Amino acid sequence: MSSEAPPTAAVPTVSPAKRSTPPPPTDLSKPYAGQPPAKRARANKFDPTILPPSSDTAEILKQVEFYFSDANLPRDKFLWTQTQADPKKEGWVPISVIAQFKRMQRFRPMESIVAALRQSPELLQVNEEGTHVKRKVPLLKPGKQSFEELRKKTLYIV
Repeated sequence: MSSEAPPTAAVPTVSPAKRSTPPPPTDLSKPYAGQPPAKRARANKFDPTILPPSSDTAEILKQVEFYFSDANLPRDKFLWTQTQADPKKEGWVPISVIAQFKRMQRFRPMESIVAALRQSPELLQVNEEGTHVKRKVPLLKPGKQSFEELRKKTLYIV
C-alpha cells in the first residue's frame, strides 16, 4: 500500500465582490458610521426644502449681486459662459436660469426676483421685459496673473 493521498479536485476560486455594503452601525446615534462620505445624506442649509420660501428683496439682491460680483463671476464657469452666450455679446443672462440656482430656488414668485434686481443701485441692470439681467459695467475675464493677485488678497474662513 502506498501512503500517497488521493488526488483532490480543483476548488474553483470565488472572486470577492467588487463593492461590499458596510455592516449596519452598532451605534444608532451615528447612522452613517462606516459609510463612505459620498454615500452620506447631507443637510445643506441652502436646500430649498429646509429654508422657507421668501420674497425678501434684500436677500435676493445680495445673492444675485454676489453671483455677478468681481470676485465670483470670473471664477464661476457656468455663469461666465452664460454671459458670453448672449448673441449680441452684451452679457445678458436669463433670470429664469439664475432662479434655478440652488440658493435661489426658495425665492418666489419670479416677479419678486425681477423687482429686487431692478433695485440694484450700481451693479445690475434688468431689461425692459424683466426677463434678463446683466452687469451695468461689463467685466473682462482676468488673466492668470490677475487670478494669482486675487488669490493672495482672498481670505477663506470656515
